[in-house]
Amino acid sequence: MNSLFAEGSYGSRRRGGGDKTAVMNLAVSDMIDEDTVQVNGTNHNSTLRPLTVPLAQRASSLHDSASSTISTARVSDPRAYGIGNLRYLGNSLKPRYPKQIVARTGIPIPLSINRFASWYRSAGHLKIFWVKPAREIRGIEAPSGTRLLEVEWSSYRGCGKCLIAISRDFSTAVSALRYALERASTAARAVAIVPEDDNSIDRRLVDAEGILYFWDTSRLELLEPCRSVDVSAVDEWSGDLDAELSALQAASWGFYKPPIRGVHRVFLASLEGRPVGAAYLNLLNYNIDYGVHVARAYWRRRIGTRILWEIAKTAREMGSEYFSVVRVYRKIGGTSSDRRAAAFYRANKPVHRASVLRIEESALRSPEGEI
Repeated sequence: MNSLFAEGSYGSRRRGGGDKTAVMNLAVSDMIDEDTVQVNGTNHNSTLRPLTVPLAQRASSLHDSASSTISTARVSDPRAYGIGNLRYLGNSLKPRYPKQIVARTGIPIPLSINRFASWYRSAGHLKIFWVKPAREIRGIEAPSGTRLLEVEWSSYRGCGKCLIAISRDFSTAVSALRYALERASTAARAVAIVPEDDNSIDRRLVDAEGILYFWDTSRLELLEPCRSVDVSAVDEWSGDLDAELSALQAASWGFYKPPIRGVHRVFLASLEGRPVGAAYLNLLNYNIDYGVHVARAYWRRRIGTRILWEIAKTAREMGSEYFSVVRVYRKIGGTSSDRRAAAFYRANKPVHRASVLRIEESALRSPEGEI
């Protein structure tokens, strides 16, 4: 029988004033396996679908049904199992990501709400404006066309919560964030994830920006890579590799982010024995943490594309249907370096492209339609 490491539960929670707020609308929830059962028999809202988990784990992996936390799937050690989160053990099933989500709803990412929460938890070490280590992630009630998450960050000086609206367009996301902030008990950062090509994005309301791209491993359209480049992949490394990676990143974007043992697989590209490019694949969520880096002297040779091919091959072999990349822009609209990096990723045809935008607090306090 299938086995999935999962924690959490499905239910509803009480907020101040006795309000009953249902957890996230799961109209685009996880696909259901034949070996699954409902976590709770009771559905608190007829528009919600109950979260499901495999039978073998229903007793040991779930919190009490009164828990306020929406479930997220995790794997204790990807090296031990040779997999990342969300892959079923004991057979060859791949993670069940609903392929029709974007076409049906216009939502710009291919993951269900629970799987996105799991992706987010596994990316916490990035510590960027919208992703930080999370103590708790909750799906909350949202207007139609939007998925809304409330994230409580583990430790952060200042505002310790973030509301994330994943929506079909910018104006819908802003409306959803206003709706959530009106009902929030404490202050929170507000982030919108919308299609990158959304013409309604008003950057006058934005104080931080980035991108989130996903590739589908079953329908890749990557550019032809540089075939003369050798790419090695390692899960354990020495100080010598750290030094090589540091030099590469300094020659690419000017500073160094070291890989994390037990989380990252390091891909190192070499040309005639000389290291020329590198990337880290997060084995917990298949994100390319900190991006693909190639020394400036070797740009425009398809070396980064060669690394992407190896990452795609690894993600597919490990059972992931998608792999992703995140980049934070250094200013609104991006610097020339930001635009160059985004152009490289777009040239390799990610199937889902989203802009990630932090909305200014004053814009959300203003009446709708005003700045």
